[in-house]
Amino acid sequence: RSSFGFGFFKEAAAPAAVLGALIAAPLCDWYGRRPPLVAGSVCISIGALWSSLAVPGRVWDVCIARIIIGAGSGLLSVAVPVYVSEISRPDHRGKMMALLTLFLALGVITVHALSNWLLIGSAAYLREFGADGRTHWWASL
Repeated sequence: RSSFGFGFFKEAAAPAAVLGALIAAPLCDWYGRRPPLVAGSVCISIGALWSSLAVPGRVWDVCIARIIIGAGSGLLSVAVPVYVSEISRPDHRGKMMALLTLFLALGVITVHALSNWLLIGSAAYLREFGADGRTHWWASL
């Protein structure tokens, strides 16, 4: 259990998201907006399924799943705003982009709040049932 392995596990999605964002613009130009939206959604779905079916103790399975999720997130982070701005009427375009940004921020805040709630609950559960009481790495997933 090296610190490199833990760091890679924790941040595996970030470099993949950068690569996904870099290839999203050319994909949107070549194929239109909808195929990259579908590809990003499929990547996130496959990564989430892979992550949920990972065998305990096989950290690299979860790392691969996080890389796939990161690539999908990168694709969507470029394709969604462009698609929303293109399908919006010109007089509503600014409002639509502001709402998109607002709901993305609210989603991030909600996920962090739920994550903290789950971490507190898992630590209390572990203490109650005689475990060491530390919050384990899997609790933040």
